[in-house]
Amino acid sequence: MRRDYIFSLFTQFIVLFSFLFSYKLISYFYGISIFEQYSIIKRLNTFIIAFVSFSLPIALIRNVAYYHGDEKFLIAGYLWTIFIILVLFTLFIFDINQIAFFLNRFGVNKQYCFNIVILIAGILLHNVIYSYLRGKLEYKLANIYDIFSKAGAPFIAIVFANNLNMFLFIHGTYQIILSLFVFCFLVNFKFKIKLDILNKLKILLFYGVKRIFSDLGLNLIFIYPLYFINNKHKGLVSFYLTLIVVIGYLYTPLNNILLSRLSRYLSNNDLNVFIKILKKIYFILISSLLVLIFIIYFNKQYLIQFFISKIDEYNLYIFNYYIFAAFFYVIFLINKNIIDSLTQKAINAKIIILLLFVFILLSYFFKNQTLYISILFILLIIMLAITTGMFVYILTRDKIGKN
Repeated sequence: MRRDYIFSLFTQFIVLFSFLFSYKLISYFYGISIFEQYSIIKRLNTFIIAFVSFSLPIALIRNVAYYHGDEKFLIAGYLWTIFIILVLFTLFIFDINQIAFFLNRFGVNKQYCFNIVILIAGILLHNVIYSYLRGKLEYKLANIYDIFSKAGAPFIAIVFANNLNMFLFIHGTYQIILSLFVFCFLVNFKFKIKLDILNKLKILLFYGVKRIFSDLGLNLIFIYPLYFINNKHKGLVSFYLTLIVVIGYLYTPLNNILLSRLSRYLSNNDLNVFIKILKKIYFILISSLLVLIFIIYFNKQYLIQFFISKIDEYNLYIFNYYIFAAFFYVIFLINKNIIDSLTQKAINAKIIILLLFVFILLSYFFKNQTLYISILFILLIIMLAITTGMFVYILTRDKIGKN
């Protein structure tokens, strides 16, 4: 178990390095304007994938683990994902103008439409294989696959591509081919598409659909500012939003341990231990976050210039707001997981959707004003951290009161 955890951390580091370094390579080989296009595409992809996947990766992990690695879930999930990909390609063929209009509202050029669909297809199929392996508790195999697919794809694409369109195409095609190869390796083909496969698909979709609004809301938080801000700032702001997500990603191991450990203490009614652990978590979290944010803040110019050669004072000033937001975003993520351990009610989804709705409405009054939209975004993240923090306090108090 310990080896699996260490290897998982090592894998996450490699994937994170690949993810960030791909931005540097895009900027170096293709220029700043293409770097900005790539930043927006990556942010949009995250939202589109959350929208079309119906939370399938989470459903796969949970149900494959629960049903002891039943490969019919892999078959059902893979076939469903292929169906979704075919729907996306059909929409592209018959309604290209609407898709182009949607992407253009966020600052993406029409020429990238087809290869964005290819990229999405590759990521969707990667997620199915990776989630199945995690659910089957094949952590070593899952991590190796993640390194070759998720971390390897950007480097392979940059070697063979001479422009962003080709980069997106190779990235997506490589992941599609690799996922198909691993799928064939994992599946015993002595089966028929019968009722049992459809039942497995029904279980996956039923589990996933209940969580789709929370996932969509969480991803929409990091895409809606791009709709409202000035076109000339969309590329860099999308990169700033990505950096916030990356900082949150650094705390993924803590989040993964947190939910299972806290749930166990609650099931055993060890409330004193639960409160003690909770206080330690917040102390470690806030202390490490303050150090990290201060390091980034005082080295912000060097950090950004690592990815792009030049940045003006205004964009550097805007960056301050997003780094400030990162502090509260990580606190919100931890609060969100604590709430999940305390209750099965969809409290997080309601908080996210309600606050997001309010702040999107407010953003209409400041359209094309990058500074004010950025301030509203920060206020949204602060409100999410405060509101979820209040619910952690209320739910913890109720648990203590019942005992």
